[in-house]
This record gives sequence, structure tokens and C-alpha cells, in this order.
Amino acid sequence: MSKNDPGRTKTPVRNDPRGETYQRSTYSESGCLRYDHYGRSKVVANLVACPFCGYEFAGNEKREVHLGEHTPEDAGLSPLGVIPEEHDKPLFETEEKIEEIAAEEPIGYGGWGGGVP
Repeated sequence: MSKNDPGRTKTPVRNDPRGETYQRSTYSESGCLRYDHYGRSKVVANLVACPFCGYEFAGNEKREVHLGEHTPEDAGLSPLGVIPEEHDKPLFETEEKIEEIAAEEPIGYGGWGGGVP
């Protein structure tokens, strides 16, 4: 693609050390992840803040060191070695409820030309 090609991005901001043209950054809803968008649909995700406490990382700071200092409770999990009472609760609804739902809403294969008669 030549420099004068109208399909080329007009204003690249900087060049990545790997030689790819950086175009823009977007952030996740929580602000913890930054997505750097490069040419040819390449997107790189960077953890810029701790999702548990909001601590903002410096450029080359080791994220795993800070994240390792958090406990499972910080992420909404049970403490290490503690098994919650509901741990053996069924993951899904009872067989009767599943059969009842299946009778009301038959499963189809939509879009393939097939389906349940």
C-alpha cells in the first residue's frame, strides 16, 4: 500500500517497537484494561490498573507481583481452605424442571435448513 493510497490510515500516532503502526487506544468499561489497536486488525490488551483495588501500574511494573498480594476474598471468592456449604449444590435445575422446559420450548437447529418437526 502506497503513502498516497486513500485506504491508508491518515494519522498514525506512533510506531510500536515491533515496527507496527499504532492507531488508537480504547479502555474497558472498568478502566483496568487498555486495548491498543494496530494496523491489520491487531489488538493488544494491557492491564493498566488492578481490577481489585484500582492501583494504577507503571509502564514496566510486574503485574503478577501486585496481583499475587491479593487474597481470594478480594475477588469475591471464598478464603483458601474454606469450602462453602453450598459447594455440592446442583449446577443446573432439577431433571423435572429441565423436562418441563424442553416440552414447552423444543430445541431446533435454526438456520441449517433442519429442525425439529
